[in-house]
Amino acid sequence: MANPRWQLGAGVRLEGDKLVDTRLDRTFSLNQASLLIIAALLRGDGLEEIAAQYARSFGVDPARAQADIRELLTQLERQQLLATRRRGAALARRAAVEQALRHPAAQAVTRWLQAGLTWYFRLIHNVLGRESVG
Repeated sequence: MANPRWQLGAGVRLEGDKLVDTRLDRTFSLNQASLLIIAALLRGDGLEEIAAQYARSFGVDPARAQADIRELLTQLERQQLLATRRRGAALARRAAVEQALRHPAAQAVTRWLQAGLTWYFRLIHNVLGRESVG
């Protein structure tokens, strides 16, 4: 079995014929063609193999099958529903950081740091402003 290049995005589950994005509380219904493509990608099948299977299953030209697969991949990546293993790991880390930053303690620290930086820059502005005048 091939090592899958693709994985579901962070917080995304495949439930029957639906993709569920728990991060943004979205659900996408999949048609049979999309389900075939996504399942094959997650298994690690190559794009040529998927296109051939798609063409046989739905009676379309292999070139058309490849175009449909590329279009679906583009849409899924743009929505962060599917990612390469490398990109998926980065998205998972980003999602974890975003979730941690929503914690009330993290928000309080952020406000405290912003207030401190504002004070610091005002102090520097006032000091530099006085030096240039005097």
